[in-house]
Amino acid sequence: MGKNVLEIGVIHPDDIGKAMLSAERLLKGETVKTELRFVRKDVAILIGEINAASLINQTGKVVLVTNVARDVAEQRRAEERLDKMNRCFLSLSADPLQNIRHIAVAGSEILGELTIRYCRIDNGEFSILITSRESSGFVIPDDPELYICYHAINANRDELIIIEVLEDSDKAKDPDIPQGGYQSFMGYPIRLGDKTVGSIYMFDRESVGFAQEDMHFLGMLARALTIEEERLADKESILHFVDIASHELRTPLSIIKGYADAFQYGDLMQLNEFQMDKIRIINTKADRMTKTINDLLDLSRIERGQFSIDRQDVELEPLVQNAVRQMRDNGFDDIFTISITDALGRRNVDPDKFVDILRILLDNAVSYSPPASEIGIRARNRGEEALLSVLDRGRGIEEKDRCRIFELFYQVEDSRLAPPLVWGWACTSPRR
Repeated sequence: MGKNVLEIGVIHPDDIGKAMLSAERLLKGETVKTELRFVRKDVAILIGEINAASLINQTGKVVLVTNVARDVAEQRRAEERLDKMNRCFLSLSADPLQNIRHIAVAGSEILGELTIRYCRIDNGEFSILITSRESSGFVIPDDPELYICYHAINANRDELIIIEVLEDSDKAKDPDIPQGGYQSFMGYPIRLGDKTVGSIYMFDRESVGFAQEDMHFLGMLARALTIEEERLADKESILHFVDIASHELRTPLSIIKGYADAFQYGDLMQLNEFQMDKIRIINTKADRMTKTINDLLDLSRIERGQFSIDRQDVELEPLVQNAVRQMRDNGFDDIFTISITDALGRRNVDPDKFVDILRILLDNAVSYSPPASEIGIRARNRGEEALLSVLDRGRGIEEKDRCRIFELFYQVEDSRLAPPLVWGWACTSPRR
């Protein structure tokens, strides 16, 4: 610290007891290494790392105490920041856009007095992330040209940007500056390949320059956000491919389906029984392929938040019967048993989506059960909810894997290793 401990200031009231214990140990001739907080005259708090030793005379009496103290406040603050960010990273989910919000909000909370913003341009649309925990989300400004970060992104620069005196800059028209009373700006670009797609930046109400630790911390946030932006871009490219592939498959499939229908209903020519059986198979597979394409498009809409549900007050039992009928029409020879123990009444659901979900569960049950085995469908009231369960005769799902059954595309690596049991899926509402 460059000063005697007594010159630094008084010991923090909460550390007086700790300091007294250290003094007692020194009087006993022990060596002491500890940390104490000191309050300076300007009310700033220092964290002092104290290394003290006692000088003992020939009679064993302590005659002198020496100590070396250094300020470790910045080091402890950096360690605390890193620990909080590590906890933030460990809590990230599979959704990159949600992770972007989470990282920016966590960074804002850790820095405290410094104000953090994150902005991005996606398909030409500029948005700014508000980083307060109460109302975290992206907003689209009316006039992007007013904002520093908008120009920083469009400049396509790949280096750190620092403006120490904002009022002398042509960027002072940014509406955040007078509103927050900010004096300086620092921003890191978020780049995908050779293109800048976003910027994480901070404002300070002082114009004395940013500390080195603040630069390092903002750089760490920028690297984390770059990873999530890369994941988001990969996800969007996959969804875009799904959209294109699904629409491209529809045209040839509709032609196949049209000819199969024409043959099956005798519009083209008369077929013998063997030929008709093959046409029925083609028709059934075409229907199933059409359903798969529609499911892929629904998945794409769900991931983009564009999926719509048309709720209606309907009876559930006919919907259950409809799902089982579709399975039988698709050629499954498994034994489907339906048990409805209560009068379920009318429920507010999307009939088509309800049948889709039940059919998916039944299809899954058939896929992982022995051929021609019994598949049970059970329905009953549970309080104000209707509980629907599908039970199969498969080998089941191990306990360690059950927490992941709603994870997209997750599949047990070797289901043959699971112990034999009857496993049921219960759905009161779809998770996705």
